[in-house]
Amino acid sequence: IINIAVAKSQLSQPPFSRAASCKMLGKLATKLDQQSVRQEVLPPTLALCQDVESDVRNCMCRHLALVARGIGLELTKSAILPVLVELSNDESSDVRLSAIETVVHLLSLLDDEVCNNTIVPLVIKSCDQARTSEDCTLPVIARHLGRLCHGLPPNLSPDQKAWFITYYQQLSKLGTTSSTEAGNGGKPMPDLVPRDKGEDKGEKYVEGRQACAYNLPGMVLFVGSANFTDKLFSTFCDFATDPSSSVRKTLATSLHELIKIIGTNFSLSKMQVVALFNDNSVEVLSAMVVNMVYVIDALARFGV
Repeated sequence: IINIAVAKSQLSQPPFSRAASCKMLGKLATKLDQQSVRQEVLPPTLALCQDVESDVRNCMCRHLALVARGIGLELTKSAILPVLVELSNDESSDVRLSAIETVVHLLSLLDDEVCNNTIVPLVIKSCDQARTSEDCTLPVIARHLGRLCHGLPPNLSPDQKAWFITYYQQLSKLGTTSSTEAGNGGKPMPDLVPRDKGEDKGEKYVEGRQACAYNLPGMVLFVGSANFTDKLFSTFCDFATDPSSSVRKTLATSLHELIKIIGTNFSLSKMQVVALFNDNSVEVLSAMVVNMVYVIDALARFGV
């Protein structure tokens, strides 16, 4: 199988063969001994990360975490991480997305030094890039933010921690107040910008805010339950009144987890809980009904 995988990885092979090789190499890395992975799997893996076709680079990037586990920490630092940094700056947004997802999968393997020197700057840069370009990477960054923040705390300085909290707060508002203001003041815009692009961006914003709502329990763990009132309560309120029912539904779905984390602070959310129980969306109400026992029990216990 190694011979087939290496043969299919050659540049003379069509792109679909090279993509198949990426998947085979990833699987082989989990089956072979470390020495074999280093000698047989790593060289074609690194070559495929530099492939001329973005689809092939993307496919190999998605399997890099498996190869990294197969070769061990030291070689991952010297061979895989430089390639991963390069892929995080790829011209293709799909490849950049896969690089971030690979970082998420690698967190448990890497040591503090690598996290401090390489991973934290890489994640911050990718987050900034996603916010600037506002492309398809944005919802994915939002989806992984909780897990990234949860995996990095020992390696974050107070300034970096504050940066992640601010970034999360900004993502949670994307496409709400700012976009409506732009819509009121910029009436000629639809003539200059095709409508469908605007709608696509609106969908990305909603997807991003929904991912942020999903990550709220994780972000509360990140800031610490004692800091919920100062740091994240206003974001909680934003989600409860979000213009998109999918965001409100996601918040409603996570209420039982929030109750466990924030304890007595949940009593602050009385008005938002009442609003969610009065929501005009059946999906939001359905999520509230599922969590009704937890919500009412918590409000009763905390004296509301």
